[in-house]
Amino acid sequence: MASVPADRDANAALIKIISIVMFIITSMLSFGGVLQGAAPKSLPWLAVYMLNYLCIVSVNCFIMASAHCLCEETFSLRKVVELIVQTFLYSVLIYFGLSYAGRSSSGPMLALLSFMPFSTGRFWLMSIYIAMYLFSPFLNFAVSKMSQAQHRACIAVMLFMFCAVPGVLVYADPYTAAGGRSLLWFAALYMIAAYFRKYAAGNSSGRGRLFAAYICCAAATVAARAFLPGLFNSIFGKNDYFMSVCGYNSILTFLSSFCLYAFLMRMNIGGEDSSVKNILIRLAAPALGVYLIADCPALRPILYKEIFTPLSYIGSPAVLLYVIICACLIYIAGAAVDYVRMLLFYPFFGRRRP
Repeated sequence: MASVPADRDANAALIKIISIVMFIITSMLSFGGVLQGAAPKSLPWLAVYMLNYLCIVSVNCFIMASAHCLCEETFSLRKVVELIVQTFLYSVLIYFGLSYAGRSSSGPMLALLSFMPFSTGRFWLMSIYIAMYLFSPFLNFAVSKMSQAQHRACIAVMLFMFCAVPGVLVYADPYTAAGGRSLLWFAALYMIAAYFRKYAAGNSSGRGRLFAAYICCAAATVAARAFLPGLFNSIFGKNDYFMSVCGYNSILTFLSSFCLYAFLMRMNIGGEDSSVKNILIRLAAPALGVYLIADCPALRPILYKEIFTPLSYIGSPAVLLYVIICACLIYIAGAAVDYVRMLLFYPFFGRRRP
């Protein structure tokens, strides 16, 4: 592949950090009851849903940022083992910690779920991420052998199958895109990021248009969420169709995700100051660990309803600022915890010290 300026790795690191913070924001809005607590179509409703759909791009952007690095990275089985151990460790330790503190049921079913984090789908993002990493050598081989035109055609076919078809055929998912929670969709994002790195990463033009398009796509999703359910209820009798509009692989979410990803990848971060880039890369290293903590089903009710109480601010304009600040604090705290894990496990995995 063509060489890419090293500072693009800092851009990818920034996207990973922002993506996980955004993921925490969507989790807090959903599991904290904010989305459900706002009066439909009121000003607070519009505000929280706009924030939600600005942040719904989190998973897509994180996968594309990861693919930016993986498409030039040598595959390591040791990394696969580390990711599996990391997931198992957080699932089990959180279970025992909450049980010891009397904050969680210690029944056999919850114990089984905690000791089987992959087969039970408790950490779906990590499960599919590991699968994508296992396939990355084959995806990289395909990218290296394709011409630019072939690469574009491959992306077009994947977007048609996994984005356009589920978005247009409301109730259909013939290619098992699963609302964007599938290896097939992650592979499509991988190919897009690899193409961007290979052919477009050095282009710094059009950032303003990209950011404006990102905002417009989020606003369009809010408008769809406000007005389309009633229309589709009258036609279909139910509104679970809406996943085709707001799922990770929906047309609007994909366009919004790509625009934000391209906007951030084309930023000039730190100029010649390598310290800024090094800080970003270090801050992004524990991103998946933060995800495992923030999205643990046993911890979510405590985290989003007791430690932080976004629902109590639902009638105030401060709710948006509160949610954003809390998400940043959760990332910082989770990153500190995961850095301790990395230091403790450094002798076993032999990777560079965090």
